[in-house]
Amino acid sequence: MKKKKNFIVLIAIALLFILAVPVSAASGTMKLNRTQVSMYVTESTTIRALDSRGKTKSASWRSSNTRIATVKNGVITAKKAGTVTITATSNGVKRSCKVTVRSDWYQKVLRSYGASYRVRNNWDGKLTTVYRRNFSRYRLIDINNDGIKELMLHNYPWAVFFTYYKGKVTPLIYGSTRGAYLKGQYLTIKTGTSSENICRTYILQNGKVKQIINYFHTTSSAYPVPIYEVNGKRYSKTAFFKVYNKYMNNAKLLF
Repeated sequence: MKKKKNFIVLIAIALLFILAVPVSAASGTMKLNRTQVSMYVTESTTIRALDSRGKTKSASWRSSNTRIATVKNGVITAKKAGTVTITATSNGVKRSCKVTVRSDWYQKVLRSYGASYRVRNNWDGKLTTVYRRNFSRYRLIDINNDGIKELMLHNYPWAVFFTYYKGKVTPLIYGSTRGAYLKGQYLTIKTGTSSENICRTYILQNGKVKQIINYFHTTSSAYPVPIYEVNGKRYSKTAFFKVYNKYMNNAKLLF
């Protein structure tokens, strides 16, 4: 009877060993579908942890520098230029992916000489088509101080602004202008002549420009008296320039 019990115990142990081996081997096998990634600032991409059969495996994720890139459930979001290591851990097994974040997204536009873009124009807000080949100059400026430089293409008097938002080149505003100015986070585009012009001031939020104010000013002899307007309402000269100077006094001329 004792021998029979011992035999049963040995068989049970053997079965446990046989069953445990593949489980252990499977749990200790993991690889990432990508080991190197190149991204632009604000872009997102996904990497996956895979088991020995190539199926997605549950893992915990960590970024070596969350200021450069964050990761959650394998989704990497680029924050600022630099290099970072993304590590996946499962059952004690670790695998890493090297991520390089670049800030020169604007090269996509500069190199796409034959490209066209749909963008709202400055004077009536309607969509129009602009062509990269029509602009020979460019300038980089960080309009909203978020660490991502915007791109301005220009050939006087025409200018078009782009940003890079959620991994996409995003046209912002286009128009004929007597000058584009930046003061703090306020972008002002001036149209008209020296004696009669309209200024429109914008802020950049969530990949779009939002007009916050416009002001019209004329000292042209075509009018019996000078006219000063803010958002379509008449102002005195003093009140007008109080508003005007808030956005334009000491503003940086972009072109």
